[in-house]
Amino acid sequence: MGAYPPTTGNLEVAGRRQALLNLSLGFSQEATVVENILLRGIAMGLKAKAAHAIVDEVLEFSELREKAGDRLRTLSSGQRMRLGFALATAVQHEILIMDEWIGTGDAGFVKKAQERIRSRVDSAQIVVLASHNFKLMENICTKAILLEGGRVHRAGPVKEVLDEFQQLLRAGGSESRPVE
Repeated sequence: MGAYPPTTGNLEVAGRRQALLNLSLGFSQEATVVENILLRGIAMGLKAKAAHAIVDEVLEFSELREKAGDRLRTLSSGQRMRLGFALATAVQHEILIMDEWIGTGDAGFVKKAQERIRSRVDSAQIVVLASHNFKLMENICTKAILLEGGRVHRAGPVKEVLDEFQQLLRAGGSESRPVE
């Protein structure tokens, strides 16, 4: 996402990118919900006019319209998560970077979030997903990379890489355990 420069080599990014990593990153506890949408939208690279244009959609999707003028600190953790997710997925990007993404919240919102993330994944040109969830990887990814000790251990089709990971687990070679 550009937070750290490459330690070696160069990185060229062609396209707009969005990360679904820490959904609460960049929020101000003292700002209102709407102010947070605008601040975070601009921090995501939107122009002020575009940030204003997504406010209604973010409030609607997050189900927080009635809280629009409330300070962020008054929201529950679930409401903040919904706001972060709605904001992070309000704009379609060519490159989508996710770390597990969303799995908590009320059942209705989780279903709505899964539908939205599926549409974002389907429309992205590149999706990078860091996960131990086999089903999620099989449903979203076409290629996988298995890292062992910070180095690429195996790269290729998802099924082959997941099989290799299972073999490592059986042999005791990896400290990670999958979440299924």
